[in-house]
Amino acid sequence: MDSDDQRLMELWRQNWPGSTPEADMLRIWFPDRWVRFHSLPGSKRYAEDAFEEQIVLERHRTVLRELMGSPETGAAQELLVVTAEWEPDEHAWRAPHLGEAVPDRQLWWRFESAHSEVGMESWCSAFLSRVAARPAALDPLLRLVAEDRTGGVILAPADFRWLYHPYDGGADVLLGSPRERDALRARHDDWLSAHPGGL
Repeated sequence: MDSDDQRLMELWRQNWPGSTPEADMLRIWFPDRWVRFHSLPGSKRYAEDAFEEQIVLERHRTVLRELMGSPETGAAQELLVVTAEWEPDEHAWRAPHLGEAVPDRQLWWRFESAHSEVGMESWCSAFLSRVAARPAALDPLLRLVAEDRTGGVILAPADFRWLYHPYDGGADVLLGSPRERDALRARHDDWLSAHPGGL
């Protein structure tokens, strides 16, 4: 592991102590800093036409723009993209269809999955890449996620102060504090689920 990988791992641990970059576990580990937004009106899961596909992308872009900030407040110049692969042993496997959407992926962190069961351990390999901090630059990846062709994606600024986990149907957002989470949730309360647990 090179020094930059180690530095990023330490930043992760400072911001998200006791956790690993296993996207679907973050809401369980940090429930007081988590909010989920749905991608389509009425909590519809998948787009059926080009109009609905545009709604999905625009909702992702809107939240990401807010998270990234403005030049006046020190906007992020690039985003970290963490993509994950799971395997039954310590040998990493890369999903070939991610190559165009997320070029230059490098293995960053390999850890035992939180989903492992006694006698059935599995491993997660987290790959890291960097993209320009422009929401539209992420459209190819967000489309793959929305179509359920990949999962386990986490977007973050270089210091990991917030995390954005898109999934097929919406996005989980984790912020630095419950206050920040509440403010973001209030701005987009019409994108929330009616489920009492926010799912």
